[in-house]
Amino acid sequence: MQPIALSKALSLALAASLVALGFCAYKHLPSNRNTPTSCEPSSVEQDIARDEIKHLASPNVGGMGMFEYKVREESSPGFPSRIFVAHPNVALWTPHGRLLGSDRGEFGGELVLSRKDNDSESEPEIILRDNIEDLFLMPYGIVVTAGLDHMGYDHGAVYLLKFSGSQPTVKKIYDLPSAVISSWHTKDENILINTRRGSYLIKSSTEISPIKCPAQNK
Repeated sequence: MQPIALSKALSLALAASLVALGFCAYKHLPSNRNTPTSCEPSSVEQDIARDEIKHLASPNVGGMGMFEYKVREESSPGFPSRIFVAHPNVALWTPHGRLLGSDRGEFGGELVLSRKDNDSESEPEIILRDNIEDLFLMPYGIVVTAGLDHMGYDHGAVYLLKFSGSQPTVKKIYDLPSAVISSWHTKDENILINTRRGSYLIKSSTEISPIKCPAQNK
């Protein structure tokens, strides 16, 4: 082999070795691809162990007719109020009755307390007027995720509901930058909330923080 050809061959071999070494070093760098525990939905075993009896409507079905209830909508002065039947998208059982949350998009939503089982003729108590996304039973109370994204109007909120005796009280504990897209219990027993502008982890009624999670759906 000529000296020039030998030099070129050695250079190519050295370059290939450096690339291989670089690749090996890259492969052994700590990876950030593992899903944080705070992003992972709770397991079936955790869901069963949690003392939470809840029904959720399947996506895009318009609510659960089996838990329908009547809502009185106040009209302008001089006009009679209107009563319509609502189908909730989430139902959570409590010792004081069934909590029902509805989301009718731009037509509104509410959280109600129905104290009578299987009585669609009764008007339940309206606790909160907002588009309800989900309800979570936590040690510090019932967490309510809510919000609406419609034609430039985009808001999200988290409420905390507690019972004093048999009377419910609800207060807003967090404002979100956007409406809630999805939310779930996590493996570390917190609540993950996904919005169009990021995800947030709720650890308590006084602790919320942004978190980066891989795209996933429960």
